[in-house]
Amino acid sequence: MKTVLRWWTIVLPALVVVQITLVGVGAFHATHTIDDKFGDNVPPDCASSCGKTLNDSIGNWFGPHVAFGYILFLIALLYAVASLFSRDRRQMKIGGITAALFAVQVLLAWLGDGIPALGWLHPLNALLILGFTGRNGFLAWHARQESTAVPATATA
Repeated sequence: MKTVLRWWTIVLPALVVVQITLVGVGAFHATHTIDDKFGDNVPPDCASSCGKTLNDSIGNWFGPHVAFGYILFLIALLYAVASLFSRDRRQMKIGGITAALFAVQVLLAWLGDGIPALGWLHPLNALLILGFTGRNGFLAWHARQESTAVPATATA
C-alpha cells in the first residue's frame, strides 16, 4: 500500500500541471476566437456584443478544465481514503490536506463563478495545491530512491 501511495503522491503534481495548462488553452483560445471574429476592430461594448462568441469559446475550451478538475477532486478524495489504509499518520495527514485543498478549489470555482471579484482565489489555491503536492511528490521520489538503495555490507 505504501508503494501505491508513494507513486500516487509522485503523479499527482503532474496531473495538477496538466490542469493548469488546460486553463491556458482555454484562455488563449477564447482570445483568439474574439480576435478572429473582430480582428483589431473589437467594439468598445464587446462585453455585450461579443457575448455569444466568447461564451461559446469559453464553454468549448474551458470545458476540459472543468471536467478534469472534478476528476482531480475525485482522485484527491480517493487518495485521502487510501491514505487511511496506510495507517501512517504522516501519510494520512498528507491525504487529508490534499483532499481539503481540492475541496476548497471546487468551492472557490463556484464562488468565483457567482462573485467574479473573488475569482482570484481559485488560481491562488491552485498554486497552493501545486506547491503542496509538488513538495510531497519530491519527498516521495527521494523516499523511493532511498528504499531502493542497496545497503553497504559491514565487514568485521
